[in-house]
Amino acid sequence: MSYIIECVDGFFKKIDIAEENLAGFSQEIDRRRDEIRKVLENIPNTLRKYNQPMTEENKSAVDKAVELVIAGSNDSIKKWNDALQISLKGTEFMKKHEKYLVVMVFGAVKAGKSSLGNFFAGKYFGTANIDTEYKKRPKPEFDSEESGRKKGGLSRELNGDTWFTEGVTDTTGAIQYFTLSGLRWMDSPGTGAVSLDDDTLNMEDLVNEYIPYADLCIFLMNSSEPGLQEDMKYMEKLSREGQESLVVITRSDVVEEELDENDEIIQVLQPKSPDRRKLQEDDIVKRLSDQYPDLDTEKFRAISISTLLARDAIKENNDEKFKSSNLDQLMDILAQKASQETLVLKTGRPKKNLNAFIDELILGDTIDKKFDGLNTLLNKFNALQEPINEYKDKIESRKRRVTNAILSEVQNNLKLKLFEFNKYVEENNKTIDSGKINKEINSIIEKGIHDGLHREVASIIEGYSNTSLKTLSSLVSLGDLGKSYDHVEHTYKEYELVERETDGVWEWVCNKLGKTYYRKKAVTKTEVIKIDIGTNVNDLLENLQEQSKTIISNEVHQALMDIQNNYFAPQESYIKDMLLVINQTIDELQALKYKE
Repeated sequence: MSYIIECVDGFFKKIDIAEENLAGFSQEIDRRRDEIRKVLENIPNTLRKYNQPMTEENKSAVDKAVELVIAGSNDSIKKWNDALQISLKGTEFMKKHEKYLVVMVFGAVKAGKSSLGNFFAGKYFGTANIDTEYKKRPKPEFDSEESGRKKGGLSRELNGDTWFTEGVTDTTGAIQYFTLSGLRWMDSPGTGAVSLDDDTLNMEDLVNEYIPYADLCIFLMNSSEPGLQEDMKYMEKLSREGQESLVVITRSDVVEEELDENDEIIQVLQPKSPDRRKLQEDDIVKRLSDQYPDLDTEKFRAISISTLLARDAIKENNDEKFKSSNLDQLMDILAQKASQETLVLKTGRPKKNLNAFIDELILGDTIDKKFDGLNTLLNKFNALQEPINEYKDKIESRKRRVTNAILSEVQNNLKLKLFEFNKYVEENNKTIDSGKINKEINSIIEKGIHDGLHREVASIIEGYSNTSLKTLSSLVSLGDLGKSYDHVEHTYKEYELVERETDGVWEWVCNKLGKTYYRKKAVTKTEVIKIDIGTNVNDLLENLQEQSKTIISNEVHQALMDIQNNYFAPQESYIKDMLLVINQTIDELQALKYKE
């Protein structure tokens, strides 16, 4: 028996074991994804609680930051739900293919996926003069799981045989497959494929959707450009999701010129030397290690193959050339997986897949950066407290300046008002009672504090607005405003004539004849003089300044304290609620994971 026949027959024998093992197998598709959906609903329910209707100019930086985080969160939630739908789709995929070891081949355009698939499907064995197991079995049927391109993918030959379309361009636009016994081989579009006008799906997204749900992935790299940067991200994705995988370097061959028996120069296909192959294989491991230091690169130890060499070997029935193609090694690896690890892979994949999906929800899409995870949302909501604290610190540092500015302005307005009252009193000689004075004075203080706070705080918090007028906790109390008078006693003498006795004979004779004699008498008199000394405005002003200084200082200080404690209270309460629900969601998701 030739080595080629031995390899092929051994391969079928072992994938038959997989078929037998899976004959009675029933995949228990978990319903934990429904629980994940329910858990995730808590976040949008809490997000909707933020309702701050306001004009754009009245929004502070905190309001704008909160709204920005909410918008980003809503976008993430939409993408989580999209990812959940893809995950559910993957669950159905695993259910559909539960009776087979699903091997998915993917890689860059022109990596040789279709050629390798056709090799395992038996295309080259069917026409060869070698009696392998391929000739004893029905030709595999090809089918498509999902297509995103109208043409390409499968080709039907004149004899009716169907194969994967091979070419130098990205011919595959679908997830398509064939089945050999217990092995189901999945072909996929090339990563990095150029989109065509009639594509209905993005080829790279199509690949990303399905590779987490395969039992084993074979990642192909063209030996002419192995380990391209865009290829590396798939290694990290496979490792993070606990995916079983092989790295295969294709087209590991060279064309050399030789002389034939007629001394004519001919071109001969030869395998790359073992040293060159090892150099490329080691280089991929090194690049992976450099790009992803935490990656277990031993899981991605590459193998170099040449499908062209294997095809020629089959045509020529050349065992040594077949060995040099390394397809025998790849067949053996797949055969061992099929015969020994099938059930382990089938039962472990849904669990690993769900755990990886939960990790992605928590950590975010670290590969393609399509959405943020819960940890990112947690950090964003935590960060919202920073501008709030900055505003509070600014208010704290400016309390004295704000208080003095408001005090100076309000007291000036109080002085003007008191002088206005005084002018009225002087011009009209009327008294203004204390009730009217106190009412207007306290009204000025209230409005002055309100307007001053609005102005001063708005210089700290852009968009600050407070329409309610704060009632004073204590009031100024002044007396009446009126004229003041002083009373002064004035003492003076007045003289009056009083009858007196006669002095001498002559005056006596004259008195008898009717003449009356008088003398001056000094009379001391006292009167109280009322002096207008003006109004009592200066006394009231001094009293007003003392009282208003205490009241304004206390009221402004308390108002600033209230702003610090209460102005951002709705946002802080909302942030607290969001942090709580995000942390709870993370905990609940972690609890849904399968234990290792």
